[in-house]
Amino acid sequence: MNNQKIFRWVIILFTLLMIALAIDMASNTTAPWNKKKVSRGQ
Repeated sequence: MNNQKIFRWVIILFTLLMIALAIDMASNTTAPWNKKKVSRGQ
């Protein structure tokens, strides 16, 4: 079916968008999960 192909492209585009946002946020500030570990001393 053609629906599966569309669904796959939506997932790929969404994943790329999330990766781009993660890189953008990581370059601007420290990630929240890194801050928590540092404050606990681990």
